[in-house]
Amino acid sequence: MAKQRTARKQLAVPDSRFHGQNGNEENWRGPFRVEVKSGLQVKALASRFLDAEAQSWENKAVGDVRPFLFVAMPQQWGSEGLVAIRLSTWQTCVAPYLP
Repeated sequence: MAKQRTARKQLAVPDSRFHGQNGNEENWRGPFRVEVKSGLQVKALASRFLDAEAQSWENKAVGDVRPFLFVAMPQQWGSEGLVAIRLSTWQTCVAPYLP
């Protein structure tokens, strides 16, 4: 519940009509459906993200201020993939452009 609450606030998801509904992502209002996962079930994804982020920092050109995002494209998915960014990057680079 604590990670859900943190994610909801950082994603700027509006409060539900009834306070008790805020703890369940299915009741969140906003432009996206959201599922918040934490703990061991996301350890592998977080590790890959951190490895890729470190690689990006190592190869970043001087003066490059672009934010980092991670794209995972499993072989069996064809041209489809997943995008992961830090919540802080979401707040500064994505959220301002949402309705």
